[in-house]
Amino acid sequence: MAQSENQSSLMSEREVALYLKASARTIINWRQRGLIPYFRIGRSIRYSREQIDRALMERHQRNPETLL
Repeated sequence: MAQSENQSSLMSEREVALYLKASARTIINWRQRGLIPYFRIGRSIRYSREQIDRALMERHQRNPETLL
């Protein structure tokens, strides 16, 4: 995977909130509860779009009534 492709799939909490149509506070809450994967780059928290999509899909498959 090219570096530019990898960087484009990394998102901030605000970008994840926009992507999932949720508030930034909700994203923080989900992260703290372990519902969405994240990682740190220095002092910054970043999210992988692919990992979030995968986590939501796996959770939905276990319980089709809800996503989170």
